[in-house]
Amino acid sequence: MNQSLPVFLSKYFWDIEFSTLDINKNKTYIIERLIEYGDLKAIKWLKNIYSEKDLETIIKTSKKLTKKTANYFSLYYKIKPQNILCLQEDFWNKHKKIWSH
Repeated sequence: MNQSLPVFLSKYFWDIEFSTLDINKNKTYIIERLIEYGDLKAIKWLKNIYSEKDLETIIKTSKKLTKKTANYFSLYYKIKPQNILCLQEDFWNKHKKIWSH
């Protein structure tokens, strides 16, 4: 069964067909997008739908979060920065070699 997202979240998914998103099938994408761009209402919804473990796992392994977002959530969930992929200097050095901006 396709579990769709509430309409108030559609503004965070401007680049895809919102109605095709599935809460289970697109879990990583949804969590990454809402953690990065969501407001308080979106984050509250996220925390009601997904487990703390799901959120922490994606924070630790995502390549799409900014340093600012990753730092905030590392403090919120008490995750050591060295356990968050996108906070590793090596990650950003590789990224800069690909994108010089």
